[in-house]
Amino acid sequence: SGGGEHTAFLANLPYEVTEESLRGWLLENNPQIRAEAIVRVSVPMSRENPGQARGIAFVTFGNMNSLLQCVSLDGDEFGERKVKIKKADKQSSEAPHRPPGGASGASGDRQAANGRHQTRGERRSRDRDPDRVERRKRSRSQDRGERRRRSRS
Repeated sequence: SGGGEHTAFLANLPYEVTEESLRGWLLENNPQIRAEAIVRVSVPMSRENPGQARGIAFVTFGNMNSLLQCVSLDGDEFGERKVKIKKADKQSSEAPHRPPGGASGASGDRQAANGRHQTRGERRSRDRDPDRVERRKRSRSQDRGERRRRSRS
């Protein structure tokens, strides 16, 4: 039922989880999942603590039924933690996308008119453009003149 590959995203896993222990937990907790239906198990490791899992995983199944059986385990305990399981986004079998520069995306980059981010270096060189600097000075002095005229009346 349902050909192709189907991926589940699992979160709140114990940090000691391995691909083998996760595979074993799935098969043990839902006998309707067949070992041969599990195509791939991916357990991303922590960058901060090498050798330790990040507490998330992706499990790819060969059919939709096995994926649904896996999702039915959502909320079950694995190593005293309630596992969260859902169908993974279509394009990703990677960790959820994070914007560049940390969680907030505040990397100091600005969005350019063409849709891509400008680097700090590009902004600096733009700010050194003599014509641009002159235009900004003129604009500022005009603004000051406007304010003076308004304040006199």
